Amino acid sequence: MKNKGIVSIVIIISIGTIVMFNHFSKQSEPLVNDKKEKTFTTPKNFSEQIETKVTMQDDKANVIKNAEPEIILSESEVIDLLSQCGVDTEKLNAPFGNSKSVIDGLEKSTLAEDKLGFALFSSPKEGSRLDNLYQFSLNNPEEPVSRISLIGECATNSNNSICNENLIDSTSETVKKDGAFWLAATAYFISQKNDAQIYEAITNLDESTFFSNNYAKRIKLFTQIMENNQFGHFGSNLITAIGVEAATITDLLLLIATWCNNENNDVKTSNACLTVGRNIVERPTTLSNQAFGYSILKNTYQNENNEKAAEEIQRQINKFRSDQFISLPPYANLIMLVDEEFARNWLNNQEVLGESEAQKKLIVDLKQLVNTEKYYPCRVLFSPKLNIKV
Repeated sequence: MKNKGIVSIVIIISIGTIVMFNHFSKQSEPLVNDKKEKTFTTPKNFSEQIETKVTMQDDKANVIKNAEPEIILSESEVIDLLSQCGVDTEKLNAPFGNSKSVIDGLEKSTLAEDKLGFALFSSPKEGSRLDNLYQFSLNNPEEPVSRISLIGECATNSNNSICNENLIDSTSETVKKDGAFWLAATAYFISQKNDAQIYEAITNLDESTFFSNNYAKRIKLFTQIMENNQFGHFGSNLITAIGVEAATITDLLLLIATWCNNENNDVKTSNACLTVGRNIVERPTTLSNQAFGYSILKNTYQNENNEKAAEEIQRQINKFRSDQFISLPPYANLIMLVDEEFARNWLNNQEVLGESEAQKKLIVDLKQLVNTEKYYPCRVLFSPKLNIKV
């Protein structure tokens, strides 16, 4: 891959931060869910019109913002400013290599971390991902990410002989305390059409001691493996890892959301779906997962003809969405590439707090960081009015 100029690298970073910050900011408005023509709301058609007062505030902010003079810099001026802040621009211009070769090379490794990385991130032939995850999980029964990922794979490959009820029963008690495990198990039992086990899994989800954010864990594992193999640098590997995770299809939640489209208004199913939806929204997870959770809650209340509760969820949706419309100038995201400590703190916050709260903290930390002695000489690069002369 050819070296990328500063302008190109900013585009790459911007794409990465769109993944990080605005999972569903451009999705279409959902249709009304009525009994005549049922349209199920998922994050693909999740976004609703923000309340008028929010829109008016945004418009006012845009007027003030647009009244400020535009800052136009050439690429050479940008590079000079970055250099003044100690940024290695040669590193930024380095090519983004193909990490697949590193992942494929882990197959023969004897290190548990490498074996887990191979099982999670390799692109094997059909069926062999299940085999890899199963073998790793057998050898490392207390490791949660592999077992939860294995259950998730079984939810969409339920005919594989590996996937059976014993897989759930044989899971260690430590892993069974994790709500993320029971969320995956719920999807698996839905794929098996085993109603009794579905309800039990949802109860266990609600009663679970904690809920691990495996999204952040997998990103951290990916970057660590790349670092161990002296591949690329932390910033570029972070962007690659975010892309890898963004490409992960949310099959688990789609299975649950479809099952919860309870048109017959069965009370037991409705209560179970409200429980699972609330857990997805409130536990430390990703923005896209929370979007699914809100969708499940709203659709369940609509199926019950509980318009008051559905409207309250819609108000929560509006606030949730408006909180995510945080516009950062592209160059602000360079810090995620060049400041490893800052980026690692963001990842750690993701794992503990969930993506939404980690995002809010990142914005606060970023504003403080750009005014430090190191970044003060190039603070103009973080202006919302910055434009680049191409």
